[in-house]
Formats: sequence, structure tokens, C-alpha cells
Amino acid sequence: MTEVARWPATLAHAAAAGTVPWQNASAAIGLIGLASAVVGGATISLPISLGLLVLNAALLAGGLWLSLRLRIDAVLFHALAEGDGSDEFDRAMVDLGWLDAGRAGRPMPYRVAGLMRLVRLLVLLVAAQLMLLIVTGWLTWR
Repeated sequence: MTEVARWPATLAHAAAAGTVPWQNASAAIGLIGLASAVVGGATISLPISLGLLVLNAALLAGGLWLSLRLRIDAVLFHALAEGDGSDEFDRAMVDLGWLDAGRAGRPMPYRVAGLMRLVRLLVLLVAAQLMLLIVTGWLTWR
């Protein structure tokens, strides 16, 4: 891999690794939201309580999935930045079933753009979890 191609992979690795605080925030807010929905369920109607519980659980599961993807991508982009090229990387991804054979050989800017979509999605998910936690708290302890 050329020095010019190595920099985007290095920066993508840094972006993915930098999301760890957001990943931790997602897990913490999700667990607090679940606990709030369970504890406060006695003070609000059953359908609303179940709805809050399901929404909190869904957002927590989404945050855990994004965290897993971003942690994997951090390692993968680090390997790309340190390696000689992406051909072996793509072959391994196809062999594992993590990449369609038709998408192998994509230019680095497309790979980085995909990672940055995951980063933005995680930030939006944490914002949604915070808003749901506020709503859950307001309905529960009003």
C-alpha cells in the first residue's frame, strides 16, 4: 500500500478507536434506561411501560451492535494501515462472509465513508437513548 493510501486507513482507525467513550455511554445509558423502565413501570400504564422497555432494549441492542462493528473496524483499519495492501484483507473478509465478493477491491475513500456512517449512527443512537431516558424518567417520576 502506498504512503498516500496508508493515511486514510490510519485516520479511519483513529476515528473508530475514538468512539469507545460513545460506545460506553450507549451501554450505560441503555442499561439505566432499562432499569428506569422496569422500576418505573408500576407508576405508569402497562402498555406505556412495555413500550418504553422495548424501545430501551432495542436501542441498547443497536448500540451494542454498533460498538461491536466499530471495535472490529478499528482493528481492521489498523491492519490495513500497517499492511501492504487491501487484497489479502478483502480475501479474508470474503472468506469469513463479512464482505460480498462484488465489493472487494473498493477504494479506501469508500471504506472510510462506510466507517464514518457507523460513527455518525452511534452518535445519533446515543442522542436517541438520552431523549428516551428523559422521557422515561419524566413519565415514571412525574
